[in-house]
Amino acid sequence: MNNKTILGGLVGGVAFFLLGWLIYGILLKDFMAENMNQAGMRKMEEMVWWAMGLSCLIQGYFTALMLGWSNTRGLSIGMQKGAIIGLLVSLSLNLSMHAMSTCFKNMNALIVDVAAGTLMFAIVGAIIGRIMGMSSKTA
Repeated sequence: MNNKTILGGLVGGVAFFLLGWLIYGILLKDFMAENMNQAGMRKMEEMVWWAMGLSCLIQGYFTALMLGWSNTRGLSIGMQKGAIIGLLVSLSLNLSMHAMSTCFKNMNALIVDVAAGTLMFAIVGAIIGRIMGMSSKTA
């Protein structure tokens, strides 16, 4: 693992955390509360923040590894590949949850969650792609 992958993973993890707060915590808060089964959800004051932070860092490093292995360099291609990764990961996880649980009250919630996940991965992919494309030379 090179320095750009490490930096990309770290920055990507922070970006996932902030985007999750913005997208799920603010923009989709009411929609998700109405369309997701709340029986298993923690109250905000009971949230396990270290686990959330670690989860975001793992997502950041996963994305950085995928983009590094595919030799991704730049915002645009990082966004494209990030969106593909996000779509596949989000679809896989959400369809699995839909098959085995009652977390989604309807298909709209599943579709919105997949779209939100894809958007988050696309943005983080662009950020990591930019980091991967930075010159190693210091001026």
